[in-house]
Amino acid sequence: MIPAMPRPRPPYLHRETTRHGRTVWYVRVDRGERVRLRGEYGSPEFRAAYKAAIAGEPVPSAAKFNAQTLGWLIELYRKSGAWVKLSHATRRQRESILRAITDTAGTTSAARIDRAAVERGIDRRHGHPNAQRHFLQTMRGLFQWAVKAAHAEHDPTFGLKATRPATDGHHVWTDDECAAFEARWPRGTRERLAFDLLLYSGLRRGDAVRLGLPHVKNGIATIRTEKTGQVVTIPILPPLQASIDAGPVGELTYICSKRGRPMKKESFGNWFREACETAGVPGSAHGLRKCGATRAANNGATEAQLEAMFGWSRGSSEAAVYTRHADRARLAKQGAVMLLTERDMNIYSRTSPEGAGGKPNKQSKSTASKFDGGPGRTRTSNQAVMSALTPPEKPVIISTFSHIRSRLFLFGCDVSLVIDWLDVAKLPRGIVRSGREPRIASPAWRTRHLHRRRLRDGQLRGSSSCRVAHAA
Repeated sequence: MIPAMPRPRPPYLHRETTRHGRTVWYVRVDRGERVRLRGEYGSPEFRAAYKAAIAGEPVPSAAKFNAQTLGWLIELYRKSGAWVKLSHATRRQRESILRAITDTAGTTSAARIDRAAVERGIDRRHGHPNAQRHFLQTMRGLFQWAVKAAHAEHDPTFGLKATRPATDGHHVWTDDECAAFEARWPRGTRERLAFDLLLYSGLRRGDAVRLGLPHVKNGIATIRTEKTGQVVTIPILPPLQASIDAGPVGELTYICSKRGRPMKKESFGNWFREACETAGVPGSAHGLRKCGATRAANNGATEAQLEAMFGWSRGSSEAAVYTRHADRARLAKQGAVMLLTERDMNIYSRTSPEGAGGKPNKQSKSTASKFDGGPGRTRTSNQAVMSALTPPEKPVIISTFSHIRSRLFLFGCDVSLVIDWLDVAKLPRGIVRSGREPRIASPAWRTRHLHRRRLRDGQLRGSSSCRVAHAA
């Protein structure tokens, strides 16, 4: 029960009730900062804190824990430089964990916290892998600082690992989902501006809500990221500039509330998720950042480029993940043709004699190489060699089979397919076409020619000395 407060109320003293039903007291002089008063109302501790707040002095805090206890160690940790270096979001997350620890084991001696005690804390959070990981990270940060500050002799978290949940993280937006969101929220709406800003800047939501006109100069935005402290340089792409011009934007930030005021990242995340649900897409703000990184990696961005674009630390694993996935997809497409046999690769790569589509193309007077596809055609290296080996109307010469085989090997052709396809039987019996003057072939050549025909018909296998005809 709240004790009755005497009237008149002391000046600048305000009473509030939290969402948990607890009553708290604050002192606020005019429009200055609110100072919370600890202790029970009317107690000496409460009055001392009230006088200090009115005088603008630091509010004294009563020592709740004895020296060398876990609660005492946590209080020192909160005042250390290691705690200040943590980001605001990390401090808020670990603050709730440390508060729960002080409530349950604050009076326990810090020296009694060993590996087994930390493992029991992890086991109490079974079924919640993220809670286990955050608890271990909080305890590790506490005792690593304590060892350096000579408040503890060893780190009980050394060697412990928390199982990371096997998930893919935030859903990555697809192109169809992006199109659906754009169709539902056209330019000129706050939702579309937030969408384009997240997609075409690659910023996290905490940085996106801070980006505004003061960060842009000559079409280039420069901002220091909240999480890693990296400075990122972002060219304002045409789609993003179109959304900024269409508005609505705030005075200092592009993303703003209905009243034109800046938004906090938490409220912005909830608001943007509602916009996604209205558009019928399962995405989130961070999913758009992953979508942008996926697009950049698929278009050939390197790890260094991704780190510069998205504010990741040098050598971070995030950039390697996106480039690795893009490389896997690219290599899979390139390697799929290797599932075919060498003969199938030559068969399926051939086109009709008239060219692509079976329609004759007009012959151009281009001086392009005979190994290209010609005007209006696209041929593989196998087709180019086959075209070069086609018996034409003009004179032909004779080459050894071993020579042609070496040429076909360089172009990746199937030699047996070329021999079957090349109609060498049309050569006049006993005559070799060499240059423009026909000459009589020797009996030895006629024997080898018969050997070649048997090889073509499958009666013989392997002979590098037979001769075949190819184009000049």
